[in-house]
Amino acid sequence: MANLALLTAGVAFVAWGALNVAVPGNGTVRNFVGASEWQRDPDRAARKQRRYTKYVGYGFVLFGACLVYVGV
Repeated sequence: MANLALLTAGVAFVAWGALNVAVPGNGTVRNFVGASEWQRDPDRAARKQRRYTKYVGYGFVLFGACLVYVGV
C-alpha cells in the first residue's frame, strides 16, 4: 500500500520545483544575489538569480521524485 503522505508531499515538491524551473523570475525563491551586485550590474545579477532559482527548482523536483519513489 502506498504511503499517501509521502506521495502527496512528493507531488507538491515536484510541482513547486517545476514552477521554479518553468518561470524562474516568479520571485518565490529567496534572493541569492547580494545587494552590492544588484547595484553594480543589475542585468548580470538578474541572470544569476534566475539561474540559482532554476537550480533550486531542479533540487525540489529531484527531492520530490525521491519522495514519490519512497511513497510508492
